[in-house]
Amino acid sequence: MTSDSKEGKSRQSAGLEIGPLDIVLLLLKYKWMIMAITVVAALIPVVFNIKAINLPSHQHPSIASDYNFAKCTILAKNETADSLAQMLKSARLKAAMMKDEDLIKVMGNMYYDTFNNEWLTKQTISRDDMEVILAKVRINREGDTLSILQYHHDPQVALQILKYYLLGLNRRSNEQAGDIKMKRLREKDAFIKEMTREYNNTKDQTLKEAIAPRIADAMAEKKEIAVASFTAFEIIEPPAINTIPPEYIPKPKQIKGVKIILLSAAFAFLFSIVLAFFIEYLRASVAKNPAQ
Repeated sequence: MTSDSKEGKSRQSAGLEIGPLDIVLLLLKYKWMIMAITVVAALIPVVFNIKAINLPSHQHPSIASDYNFAKCTILAKNETADSLAQMLKSARLKAAMMKDEDLIKVMGNMYYDTFNNEWLTKQTISRDDMEVILAKVRINREGDTLSILQYHHDPQVALQILKYYLLGLNRRSNEQAGDIKMKRLREKDAFIKEMTREYNNTKDQTLKEAIAPRIADAMAEKKEIAVASFTAFEIIEPPAINTIPPEYIPKPKQIKGVKIILLSAAFAFLFSIVLAFFIEYLRASVAKNPAQ
């Protein structure tokens, strides 16, 4: 037995690392397989006409925090803009929203399985979390116009929160309007009763002629108040997700033309080398432990 074969067996039995010469010999042994895989991979972009590959680009957190919001614009009608702004900021409105189960599901990113009729996720948002999110509403006023902005890392959630804000604002405005209407109706009733009693108690015809039109006007005003509809605000721009300015949207990195072919060939070359080592490892394992 020659010294080279003895050295090879001793290296194999001792489990020595593969040296540079072994790598060169392996590449020469599997050169046709390596070349074939590399060439095929290089031709794939050409055959499938792949001209560009977009690499993923992540939005910077500061951009998300500044521009991820939903917005809407309303115009104050029978209510003053100051009154509406106070309602939007009121703890009572936010407390009512925090009890709304549907809003809790939206803010907690809970998903409903309509097929199995069950919630896929449990509530993961606390009361403190909701308070923090609702505190991110911003109100900008210009005259009787109010712009309402709700910030959230998920603009879709911000959009839903804004819709609930408008519902709550409308509900509270109607409640206040109802209280005001009932107060005015009671005042008119008291005035009509007082005028009617004075009309019935007086015998002066001239005074009666003066009182009668006032009673008639009061009754007409009472009827108008009773049938009048109340509108606190008009929605000028409905809730919508903010559009990030194009200059702040990160452009995807692209690999074009010859670079795609070279990149494909490089990955294929590395893969074919790994494959060659794997094949050689399997052969060595079979030679070392032949089937009985």
